[in-house]
Amino acid sequence: MHRFLLFLTLLQILFFNLNLIGQNSPSFIRIDPPIFAPVNQNFYSSIIFKIDEKQQKIVNIKFNKPKSVSINSAYIRLNNAKKILNLTTGKFNRNEININLNIEELKLAKNVPYQIILECNSSKSFQTKKQAFFSIIENPKNNSNNYAKISDDGNDYDAQIYSIQKTAGNSIKLLNESGIKLAFNDFTNWSNLYTEFWLKSKNIINDFFVIEKQISGDTLLSISKNEFGFISLPIKENELKRIDSYIGENSWNYVGIMVEKDISNVGIKIFVNSELIYSFVSDNNFALDNLNFLMNNNNENSAFAIDRLKIWEFGNNIELANKNKHFISYDADSSRLIYQNNFDEEMQLNFELPNKKLKIESKNISYQNSDAPIFSKAPKLTVTLGSSYNSIVWYVQEYSVAKEFEIERSISNGEYEVVFKTLADDDPLKIYYFTDELISENEVAYYRVRQINRDGSEVYSPEVKIGNKEIQEFNLSQNYPNPFNPVTSIYVEVIIPTEFRVNVYDLVGNKVAMLYHGYLAEGLHTFEFDGSSLPSGIYFYEVNSPKSQIVKKMILAK
Repeated sequence: MHRFLLFLTLLQILFFNLNLIGQNSPSFIRIDPPIFAPVNQNFYSSIIFKIDEKQQKIVNIKFNKPKSVSINSAYIRLNNAKKILNLTTGKFNRNEININLNIEELKLAKNVPYQIILECNSSKSFQTKKQAFFSIIENPKNNSNNYAKISDDGNDYDAQIYSIQKTAGNSIKLLNESGIKLAFNDFTNWSNLYTEFWLKSKNIINDFFVIEKQISGDTLLSISKNEFGFISLPIKENELKRIDSYIGENSWNYVGIMVEKDISNVGIKIFVNSELIYSFVSDNNFALDNLNFLMNNNNENSAFAIDRLKIWEFGNNIELANKNKHFISYDADSSRLIYQNNFDEEMQLNFELPNKKLKIESKNISYQNSDAPIFSKAPKLTVTLGSSYNSIVWYVQEYSVAKEFEIERSISNGEYEVVFKTLADDDPLKIYYFTDELISENEVAYYRVRQINRDGSEVYSPEVKIGNKEIQEFNLSQNYPNPFNPVTSIYVEVIIPTEFRVNVYDLVGNKVAMLYHGYLAEGLHTFEFDGSSLPSGIYFYEVNSPKSQIVKKMILAK
């Protein structure tokens, strides 16, 4: 059933449909890397593709990988078997990966999705956009609207290969016939119940998270991981959203379940790695009953780990939870924390909260050192411009993990240099001070604190700017021709290489086109805007970098 649901979803939901170079490219392809995986450990990425009637004998899949990532092996799933595949690299680019598939030899059917699994490893930690982790090499000659590039709809989430910190402590491991039961005994008086946790899974896991009615045992929600490594959710008539979400082997995934209750109904929202992947509305029958939350493993040869479990009566925006998912604790002024367990103390969980509203039971859980992406918080930094000096003040948010601090300064966007060092104190209330010489009037300085932890890991505070001079990262020329009909060119001269966004808006502020989103090297870059599908009028093109924004007007005259 899970296989059928995945195939059905893959055929119906929008893929990253990209046309690859060569006549024998797949007609559809989707690559899913892990979102969070530890450095120097194997992780697994998924390629799902299908071929159409136009394909000839050989199908070629071509993509670029990050420089620090090595691909150890690849195999294609064929029924219940795994077929090892040969990988080749580009002649001039070792990060270009080619996979050639013989249709007849592999007996690939037309218009049927297949999965390739890549076993990967990274020797360095890094962070990138999910869709840029493995960048598919496109066919520049294809202008079909059926192929979509990376969209700027807010759904491109960061993927991270990270160094493990001791801050993560322990996690619990659930093998076969083990689990946790959370019995909410007064659910009728709660609203917006939010459960968040980190999950790492191995193999198929049916019903690893279930919400059920206590009295009848009826199931409101069940979440599984199917044989393809995707989240599997029930099909409901009243569902509002459904997106495929890949949670591969040996990678961590941040899961959030929101139960929203009002007078007439109950709404359920599922978030995976900060992305809303599933939501539906149920009738009021569930709102009037107490609920059990079950995290069970009843699957042989499967296992999953849980870390940093938190349950809230949540009144804040969900983005607050997403932004703080890597930290043990955070403040939510409009929410009430019901229960939290970081699993750092080894014990079976069998107790009831003093208010009798939540009872917790566990069975056969075990503890292990956690490699979840849970990090120490960055120091809080403020810098004040005085009459004869700059005053730098900071305090640590998690004093127990900090070993020492370094104040780093950058002048006029130059390299950061260490200007002060000090050891961390065991006093959680201590405030640290440093005074630095003033810079000249025509310069600007950036300060940040580097916190070095006891386990050797490090974390940086956000940078703070001092000075009035703006660092010019790029120049934006007037588009040409202007007025135009229907095509014009936009010229961006990059002075400081960094990330850029180039967007076009109409007169009332609606975004009508995203021309670019990504890294730009130093030099002149040209972006073409085609207004064929738009009415005549005034439009604005905007270029954003991390520290600058420029907007210019252009006229489409048909």
